[in-house]
Parts: sequence; structure tokens; C-alpha cells
Amino acid sequence: MHQLQAIYLMELRELLVSDGTVKVPDGIADTVSPDVLDVRYLKRWAVFNNIIPATAEIGITM
Repeated sequence: MHQLQAIYLMELRELLVSDGTVKVPDGIADTVSPDVLDVRYLKRWAVFNNIIPATAEIGITM
């Protein structure tokens, strides 16, 4: 089972992790909207930058 390890703060365009928050680049943040709650690109970016592990889940707040 995957574990929630990050929360995307949509209004702030930041990713909340255990160490604090990480500013999400505009190009990545633009892919998540209230109409389309798709975090695939956000997760791929966060994993690529070693912010979260590949098995992590990302929650969303609006």
C-alpha cells in the first residue's frame, strides 16, 4: 500500500513534505487545477528531484 508523503497546496503552488514546503515550478503547477486533479506530472517532477520516493502518494488541498 502506498503512503501519503506529500500534500500539494494548490493555491500556494507548493508541495508540503515533512521537511517543509517546496515551491513547484509554474509549468508543473499549471498541470493541476480544480477541474483536473491530475498529479502525474507533479509526482514525476517531485520524484525526479528526490523530494519524494516513487512509491509516495500526493494529496491535494484547494
